[in-house]
Amino acid sequence: RLVGRSHDIASWIKDDRLPPLDHFRQYYPNELFPQEKSWIPDIFGPVQKAYMMFPQPLEVYLQEDPLPHDATVAYMVGKQPSQTGVWKEIFVYRARRVVEVYRIE
Repeated sequence: RLVGRSHDIASWIKDDRLPPLDHFRQYYPNELFPQEKSWIPDIFGPVQKAYMMFPQPLEVYLQEDPLPHDATVAYMVGKQPSQTGVWKEIFVYRARRVVEVYRIE
């Protein structure tokens, strides 16, 4: 505790373990459920091809359960096989036709 500053100092140790992907399935555009196939590949495909193929393809996972027919957002997780501890959170927005990607370390 820093005297007179109202601050605490803590030490953080990086955890390189990857979370289990028990409730996710790998993203393959040809194997999507019909309600997903109608919009996700059209929006996410160009982004994936332009930004997620180098130096090696990003492994992308969708939630195991199919998205509802009226879903407006698809949440996906991406990881580089060679980089432990680095993840990408991917949000695909149906109405706005936008993809947001966040690097999680």
